[in-house]
Amino acid sequence: MSRTLKTVAVSLSLFVLTTHSIAQDKLTAIYALDVDGKNARMISDMEGFPSVGSPDVSPDGTRIAFDGWQEGENSGDAQIFILDIKTSKTQSVGYGAMPTWSADGKYLAYSSYDPRGVCIQAADRVASTIIDPSGWGIQWSPDGKKLAYTSRGNFIIYDLLTNSKKTIQPRADNPYRSIYWNSDWSPDSKKLCFKGTLADGTYETAIVDISEDEPKLTVCYAYKGGYGNEFAWHPDGDRITTVKWSKGAQIHSFKPAANVETSPLEGQPTDRDNVAVDWSRDGKTLYFVSRPRKSE
Repeated sequence: MSRTLKTVAVSLSLFVLTTHSIAQDKLTAIYALDVDGKNARMISDMEGFPSVGSPDVSPDGTRIAFDGWQEGENSGDAQIFILDIKTSKTQSVGYGAMPTWSADGKYLAYSSYDPRGVCIQAADRVASTIIDPSGWGIQWSPDGKKLAYTSRGNFIIYDLLTNSKKTIQPRADNPYRSIYWNSDWSPDSKKLCFKGTLADGTYETAIVDISEDEPKLTVCYAYKGGYGNEFAWHPDGDRITTVKWSKGAQIHSFKPAANVETSPLEGQPTDRDNVAVDWSRDGKTLYFVSRPRKSE
C-alpha cells in the first residue's frame, strides 16, 4: 500500500452552538458523571442536532470532540464539533465523523464520508490529510505514536514514528466478517477493545493485544444483539464502559477479561437513552451522550 499522503480541503460553515433553557429534557445533550457515580449533569444540549455521538475528551480535559448531524440529515452529513467544557460553547470544525485527539491535543484524526477514508487535520484548521481511502473508524493511541482503523475486517495499525502500516487479523482461525467503528485503545496503547461480527452473525466484544509479533485475542462476551459498539477504557485499565440496549440504552461496565458479564453504571439518568461514552484522561469524569427516550 502506498504511503503517499493526499491533502484535500474541507468545505464548511463555522458556527457556534450554545446551551438553551427551553425543554432541555427533550433535547439530545452531552452529560458528565463523576467516577463515583455521583453528580450527573448536563454539559451542553444540542438543539437541532438529535443525532450526536463518538465523544472524545481532549488530553488536557478542557474540550470534547464529537460528531453530529441536524434534523432531516443523515450520517453522511455528519460534522465534527469541539465543545469547550467550561463555557459549553460548541463549534463546527468540518465535515466528518468519529474524531479522536492526538496526545498533544493539536490534531484530530477522523473518518470522512466525502472523500471517503480516514484523515488527520489540525484541530483549529479545515485542511485535512487522507491517511487511507479504504479505512474507517480511526482511533489515536493514548501515547500518540499509533493510529488504528479498520479495513476489510482487519485492523490497520499506522506507526507514526516509522510511517509504516501493519495489518492485524484478530481472529485467524475464524476471521471476523466485519469490525465495527468506535473501538478504543487500552491506556498503555498495547490493546484494542472492539465489536466484531463472525460469519454466523454472532457478535463478539473482544480485546486484541498488538504488542507482540502475533496478536492475542481475548473474547470478553459473545451475543446475538443488545450491545452497542462504542467503548471507553478507563485510564486505570481495570474496566471498560459500553452501551447495552434493553427497553432503552444504558451505560454498562465490564472487566477487560475473558467470559465476563456487564453491569449498569450507577448514577446515570435511567429515564433517558445514554448512547456514547468517553473517560477524561485523569479518570475522574465520564462524559456521555444522552437523548430523550422514545415512547414505546
